[in-house]
This record gives sequence, C-alpha cells and structure tokens, in this order.
Amino acid sequence: TGIPPMPWTSRLTDDAGMQIALSSTQSAGTLLFIAGGSVSFSIGAAFMKASHGFSRPVPSAVVAGFFLAGAILLSRAVMTDSMASAVVIGLGIEAVVTVLIGAFVLGDSVRATHLLGMALIVAGVGVLRLM
Repeated sequence: TGIPPMPWTSRLTDDAGMQIALSSTQSAGTLLFIAGGSVSFSIGAAFMKASHGFSRPVPSAVVAGFFLAGAILLSRAVMTDSMASAVVIGLGIEAVVTVLIGAFVLGDSVRATHLLGMALIVAGVGVLRLM
C-alpha cells in the first residue's frame, strides 16, 4: 500500500497492578481513510433532513455524493485493516460527529443521555481496538 505503519504502544494497569503493554501497527493512512469516510457519512446524514425523503434533487445528490465518498474511503481502509475493526471505529467516529453536527449546525438539542451514549461508544471502540 506504500504507507508505512505508524506503531504506537500504550500501557494499561490491570486490577493487580500489573503493567500490560499493548501495541498496534495501524497506519496513519488507514486512520485517515476511516476518519474521512466517517465524516463523509456524517455530512451526508446532515443533508438527509434537507432532502425531505429524497424528494429534493440537490440535497438528495449531496447525500448520495457524501455517502459514496464515505463508502470509497472506508473500503480503502479495509484494504489494510480488518473489516470489523475499521467499520467499528468508523461507526464510533460517525456517531460522535453526527451528534456534533446536529448540535452545532442543525441546532439539535444534546441531553446528558446523548453525552453518556457518546462516551460509551468511544469506550467501546477503545476496547475493541485493544483486542
């Protein structure tokens, strides 16, 4: 793929105080593809409201364009990472970005339950990356 991996190592402490070393060699390019795809899906989702059920041509085309771009970017990510890992990370990013777009662009209200849900999603994605 031409993009060198970007290794990093993190340390966790288990219940007995033992250090656990974790490492990953996911490339920076893969992470960019995942993030780009997720943001594309989130922007497309924001335009779904304006498309009125795909009855308005321009917003509908924007939705389709961003969804296509997101699918292309995510498909590039699964070329170098496992599908499960790339898709789960992408969905986590997409969920958080979509809530933020809703709140700051569309004026949607964000309640404590939304924030708790986003925290659980981020924690879940983090746990899956450790496996």
